[in-house]
Amino acid sequence: MEGAGPGLGRATLSQFGALIEPILGPNCCILSPSSALESLGIPCYLGGASRGLLPPDSPILLRQNRRDALRDADLVLLAGAVCDFRLSYGRLFNRGAAIVAVNRDREQLLRNSDVFWKPRLAVQGDVASFVVRLAQSLSGFSCPKEWGEQLREAERRKEKEIR
Repeated sequence: MEGAGPGLGRATLSQFGALIEPILGPNCCILSPSSALESLGIPCYLGGASRGLLPPDSPILLRQNRRDALRDADLVLLAGAVCDFRLSYGRLFNRGAAIVAVNRDREQLLRNSDVFWKPRLAVQGDVASFVVRLAQSLSGFSCPKEWGEQLREAERRKEKEIR
């Protein structure tokens, strides 16, 4: 993949696919996605500079209960997100979850790893290019509807509680 940075070739995407395949109906969370992920139906929590990447009415955009979702997720994709105080340095992640980190900056990619979290796959490269290629390579994949519905229901309850 020209211009996308190191680590974004077919072998990396195959490794990612291999992480998803054995998980029957994975509960996935994606952090900082591009709109290409809408085709996969994977719930997304946006933070910092990534806010605004998805329209407010996107069916995959969630705002509440990120902590609970990360504790229950089988796979977490840190797409440009840094595992720092905002993610409790990785303490939030389900202990058995496959963590995939993608970031241009090697230092940010592995920030605080091997303390409370360890990436199963770490990809140094352009996040947007990775996400687009991921959506293309996983054509036909769809996140289990029950997982998204469970997260949306929790979000509705939280929103009602806040108002």
